[in-house]
Amino acid sequence: MITVEEFKQAVKNSCVGKKYDDFPQAMKAFIESNFKTIDINEDGVMGVEEYRYDCVQRMVVEDIKVIDDAYNTLLNDDDRKKGGLTLSRYQELFALFLGDNSEDCPAKHLFGPLEL
Repeated sequence: MITVEEFKQAVKNSCVGKKYDDFPQAMKAFIESNFKTIDINEDGVMGVEEYRYDCVQRMVVEDIKVIDDAYNTLLNDDDRKKGGLTLSRYQELFALFLGDNSEDCPAKHLFGPLEL
């Protein structure tokens, strides 16, 4: 068994600052599985409704607009044309979430309207 600190250090050593393609296979499998769990209708795109559902399972918000606003910060023009986040875009954002600690990180709301 490993501790939380050991796990955090392992993720830091193997993922932080790297592109998704350079992640260990186990981490890639975890990320893909997580996306599939969120993509409830299995259309290959995480739409706003699926994002909302994922968020409200983990947090309480007074107004759904907060979640919608967080979701919209994740989208680029291509995402909007596709109707949301595809698996490849989710993978890209996941890598950014792990590796970019700046306040303007494009992936800072990948898991909801969380504070840095």
